[in-house]
Amino acid sequence: MNPCVKQMRDSIHDGIKRNESRVSFFVGNSIVTESVRLAHESASVPSGSQTPIGLGTSFSMFVESHYNSAIYKDAVLVKSVGATQGWKVGFVDDLSVEEKVYGKRATLVSVVPNTSKAITSFKIGSVVGTIAGLNISITLPHGTDVTALTPTIVHNGKIITPITAQDFTTPKTYTVTAQDLSTQIYNVTVVVL
Repeated sequence: MNPCVKQMRDSIHDGIKRNESRVSFFVGNSIVTESVRLAHESASVPSGSQTPIGLGTSFSMFVESHYNSAIYKDAVLVKSVGATQGWKVGFVDDLSVEEKVYGKRATLVSVVPNTSKAITSFKIGSVVGTIAGLNISITLPHGTDVTALTPTIVHNGKIITPITAQDFTTPKTYTVTAQDLSTQIYNVTVVVL
């Protein structure tokens, strides 16, 4: 390996290890946690200024990550559950030497992560459930097979689990996760007439 390429690769990975922060963000219906390096912008660029790096966008920090990072534009990164500060990812670029990618670098803008995590509607087939606080009840017609039902759930969180069919012969729980990683658990009871 070219010594300059090796030095660049090692520099990227060592920089992440030395100044490591763990951040979490959502990819589809999953939470991903990665080790990254959060860095303030150069002192030569005033906070919130237009910069060529962000292709005309304002930013306040950078994040550097490993080459296989799942970080993507518009993701919101948070460092802990219930975080009151997060960072929205702007422009994402590869860190490369001699056309070999060794990491990613992205601009970040400080944001307040959303804390919403409520189920607002729970329906099985055409039957709408009753939501009372953190309890949801739904009464289905006589003869309904409740061993593999997939409800239609509307919520204002970032993700909900589980998303697969459930056996409602016993009460089930659903967990709504907000952008700030805080969670709310709902208990669901299905009654068959």
